[in-house]
Amino acid sequence: MDRTVPRTGSEEIELYIRTYYSLLRARADVQVRTLEEVHANMGSSLHLHAQAGTPDLSAFIYASLRLPDCIVDVERVVLGQSAEVFRQSGVGDVETWQSVEAKARRRRSFCDGAGTMACFIASGSDIDDILPILTSFQIEWNKFHRLLRGEQVRSFLEAPDDDDEGLAAFARGVGIEPEDMARLRRAWADGFWPLMRSMAAAPKRLAVRLLAGSLNDYRRATQLWWGRIAGLRPELSAKAVYFVSSNTHSLVNLVSGFALRHQAELVRFIEDPRRADLLAEWNDIQARAVPSSRENFLYYVLKKYLETPEGQQLRPSGLAPSKRAESPASPASTSSTSQLKSSICARSSPSGWTRACAVRICRCWRGATQSSSTSTIRSAWPRILSCRTSPAASGRCAASTSWARRRP
Repeated sequence: MDRTVPRTGSEEIELYIRTYYSLLRARADVQVRTLEEVHANMGSSLHLHAQAGTPDLSAFIYASLRLPDCIVDVERVVLGQSAEVFRQSGVGDVETWQSVEAKARRRRSFCDGAGTMACFIASGSDIDDILPILTSFQIEWNKFHRLLRGEQVRSFLEAPDDDDEGLAAFARGVGIEPEDMARLRRAWADGFWPLMRSMAAAPKRLAVRLLAGSLNDYRRATQLWWGRIAGLRPELSAKAVYFVSSNTHSLVNLVSGFALRHQAELVRFIEDPRRADLLAEWNDIQARAVPSSRENFLYYVLKKYLETPEGQQLRPSGLAPSKRAESPASPASTSSTSQLKSSICARSSPSGWTRACAVRICRCWRGATQSSSTSTIRSAWPRILSCRTSPAASGRCAASTSWARRRP
């Protein structure tokens, strides 16, 4: 297996990566707690307050959305390239376990119901994704555990007042801003109170094992994945296919222009003293003191704004799916990115194109993907819409992530 340590521009990041690659070479369970110190010292922008004594809600929510809900009961995570690798290593026939999914990751994962989760990995970058997420999740879980140990808190958790006032009282009781706790409540939905009880009951002590596969195992896993797709859509083997890696929302942001139309509102949102870091970055962008994109920054702020009570007014009131499928709106008239995404992907087909169109949008006009200009792509919108209703008729499909880069 290729375990070459990637080169980075930061000594702290390089030490972190070198540490977990070195530990994983042992072909045994690695305790995540051995990574916590180097993880915290790295100063990740996704876990800025790792060393703080109070929970970093943004980091915890980020990690939670990228792990299946069964992570609450998981004690051991096993990484492997294929079902064959899991079987040969004695883990078992993991594909007979319960299939689980994360809200913000499309990684095949299975839980055995007894504390073990098996995750399929396709490359070394999957390792660089999973390890920091698990470490971040454990660090923040254990911060909550220390906050929730009091008898009064545990008594409340046995029969919590599941309303806004009860949630706010609970948040203040453990020293967390009610707004932040509400964000966590939305992220976990019905699993929120069980999560709180689990964190109060015991600390998290995760272990990770990387199965000893080879580069050939990675190749075979990729070939198997593509073989299934080609079996369902054989014509794709003779066509150009563009992949959008995870950031399907970038397509919606690009063609809708929704965040740009609400710039004034978003700027007012970040002028709140609690968001001084965002306002400072916005001022740097306006002064051209940093290379960041105005559009990407507003897309990023929009997500945060929609999670707040004042941002709820921008959410769509809702249209019937059938109506969206029959007469999709143009980007200029679409009222929200959520509506636009539903409009793009509403029409189903026997071949399962609906699931794929979230990743690939067919295009009939080659010039649409050769320019990052929103106006250029808007002009091609009617043809894009007609093409997505009949993907087999087009020889060119999908959209490149070069249209809109994700904000770091």
